[in-house]
Amino acid sequence: MGEVIYGNVGVPSRLEFTIVGAAANEAVRLESMCKILGAPLIASQGFVDLMAADWVPLGAHPLRGIAAPQSLYTLPLDGP
Repeated sequence: MGEVIYGNVGVPSRLEFTIVGAAANEAVRLESMCKILGAPLIASQGFVDLMAADWVPLGAHPLRGIAAPQSLYTLPLDGP
């Protein structure tokens, strides 16, 4: 959760759409934890606080480039 800046970066012959900012970096780090923790979806505490669901806690884990370990969550595998 947070602010990002997005847009096209590069020269006219080679433009790429990109997103930058601390929230974008955190999202990439969360996505990388899916394989490590064996979860198809991982959410941060900030997201869980805003989205009502039956979140399953995965514990606190360090994320590269983020100072303190973060509480991570996923959804139940069995579904509703």
